[in-house]
Amino acid sequence: MTVSCMGATAMRRDDLIRTAFGRLAFNYPTVQDRFEEGAWKGRPGFLIGGGPSAAEVPFQRLSGERVVAVNRAHECGVADVVVTGELRWLRNFSRVEEINRRIPLVYAYCADVKKNRRMRINRNVYVIPCVDADGPLWGTSFEEGVARGCSGIRALNFLALLGASPIYLIGFDFTFSWSQSHWHAGYPLPPEEDDLKVFQRVWERVAEQIPKDVQIFNLSMRSMLGVFPKVHWKSVIK
Repeated sequence: MTVSCMGATAMRRDDLIRTAFGRLAFNYPTVQDRFEEGAWKGRPGFLIGGGPSAAEVPFQRLSGERVVAVNRAHECGVADVVVTGELRWLRNFSRVEEINRRIPLVYAYCADVKKNRRMRINRNVYVIPCVDADGPLWGTSFEEGVARGCSGIRALNFLALLGASPIYLIGFDFTFSWSQSHWHAGYPLPPEEDDLKVFQRVWERVAEQIPKDVQIFNLSMRSMLGVFPKVHWKSVIK
């Protein structure tokens, strides 16, 4: 199946990438093939990032809750879903067969299809686009996509589309006030302080467009992210 030259010129670039990436070049299943919008409605959701404050949280107490992990935070051991926006990390994750079989992975993509068209990944991976660059910052449906930016903000949007509320953020610190950058072993290219500031600004911009009925609380009392009310994790996780 190909896209004709006439059709390609009539399509906006983002639409072309979505079509080529999601259906033609990869032919991966979409999140709609595995998940249902609003399926977690009425249930709290926990989003686990990599910030070192998460080391204080007893993850095992989240067993039975609705949990989404960002990238390597799947090492918490209680995640229902892993979300990434990082192609390089996706390749590494897909090689870990025991994880890949056990936990579905959602790849939220804003990608250059020319660079990635030959990539092969294992089963149990589902794709969702990011919203158009010139449109709203927050996605309101699987079809529309999730927020652009770092993996964490994409994962937050996905968790909200599943209907979870309130949503509790764990390990979203945006600061190097700890002696380590992550609660897990981290990544080959760890973030620098300027990177954290960029990520924080993205979260702050997107937060302005999050619907009021999506309640979000930050369980890191030392987090630099101040756009969501802070609550100590001990008052939520019993």
